[in-house]
Amino acid sequence: MTPQRKLLATALGSFLAGALIVGIAANVVFSSYIKDQFVSSYYGDAAQAQFAVRTLSRLRAGDNIKPVHDLEVVLDGNTMQLAEYETVVPPTRRDPFVYRTLAEVRAYRAQFPALFEYPRQQAEYQKALDLGKKAGE
Repeated sequence: MTPQRKLLATALGSFLAGALIVGIAANVVFSSYIKDQFVSSYYGDAAQAQFAVRTLSRLRAGDNIKPVHDLEVVLDGNTMQLAEYETVVPPTRRDPFVYRTLAEVRAYRAQFPALFEYPRQQAEYQKALDLGKKAGE
């Protein structure tokens, strides 16, 4: 083998070894990242399960005041999160389910209005409820 071919073979071998090492390192780091994401989602699931079991326990015990209040807070929080739906989600990815859900919330809130301490909260909430008008489009 000529010295040029030896050099080329060494360079190619070094490149492949480096690529393999980088690939393995990236896989280890990415796998760790994915596992961390699942760990935090389990915490969220546990918190939701805790909320559900406490709400159900109160309802079964005959207490409907606290569960209704808690569910109202959850509804308001979820609704406010949807106020920016059209700002974040491009038109081609928008789901009619979101608009139908907001139409349901809008109808519910017409019967049972939400009360907010700050005008900005009320404005954001109204922005989300107005998206419910698009349910029939």
